[in-house]
Amino acid sequence: MTLTIRQAILDDAAAISGLFRARIPAWQRLTVSGAVETVGYDALTVYERWTHGGPWMSIETASVALARLLHGVGLALVAEHDNTIVGYLEAYPGYEPNPFGAHLHLAHVVTAPDLSDADEVADSLLRRATEVASHLPGKRLTVALASDTGDDAQFYRQRGFVALASVRRHVVPTKAGQGFYQVNEHTSSGVGQIEGWQMPVGRIESASMLWESVWVSIWEVIPQLAERSIQRVRLTASGQEMLLCVQPVPHDPRTLDIWAWSARPLTGVLLTAVRDWAHRQRFRALRLVIDSETARLLGDEVEADPFSRSVWSRQG
Repeated sequence: MTLTIRQAILDDAAAISGLFRARIPAWQRLTVSGAVETVGYDALTVYERWTHGGPWMSIETASVALARLLHGVGLALVAEHDNTIVGYLEAYPGYEPNPFGAHLHLAHVVTAPDLSDADEVADSLLRRATEVASHLPGKRLTVALASDTGDDAQFYRQRGFVALASVRRHVVPTKAGQGFYQVNEHTSSGVGQIEGWQMPVGRIESASMLWESVWVSIWEVIPQLAERSIQRVRLTASGQEMLLCVQPVPHDPRTLDIWAWSARPLTGVLLTAVRDWAHRQRFRALRLVIDSETARLLGDEVEADPFSRSVWSRQG
């Protein structure tokens, strides 16, 4: 197969969206009574399409996502064969403390369905991404996987990726605590302010990719997403600071999902402050995606659930 690997352009938004939409077996939505019905794609609103997989599910939001990538937020590559786009790679540069270091994080590697040379297309995209990563100090590619044994794990293992870190989701009750802290709304959305910071809570992808996903508020032009009650704040306690993005869990509005970025490792002081702040806002529990070391800070009060992610890496 003769392939051309190039940077995406805005005219590619429809074709890239098509690659993602081709992976959806059925388009569904909830009726007024709460039942699930299968409908045609054109019958869905932009938000209903979004619920099947985010911004790539419709041309309207795909164009916005691609425009942001092309303005330097991340890397967007397409694989072209006979003037047809047959593959797409999206990645985000990040600069974090060890074990991740300076890296290029693979968010999506997607190929056309029923493509006999799908691995060839993916490998060609990965080679170009490796070239980009070679200009970073760490020369490292990373990817987040849901399983160490599935098809994705086998694919990346065969290409030299090895497990680097893992996290698991835990639930901990909110709790009134002692100590002085401040919480202020934080509206600045430039990703540069977290360069060199770590992401001790919620790192299911890279810190920079998640910053773009949950901190930047461009998707709140969709009314249903604007209603999610996301708060973005800076918390300071005992000279330590952390940027927090919090959102009530769907169907469990008294529990908060949390994403956190900080200059230093998470401490008991910060955790106590977060739990107290959430308690004062009348939330009963926090859902934290954290590593095992952070979980130990919470002692016997924390309860793990089945959700987990592992980050794999390969040196360029």
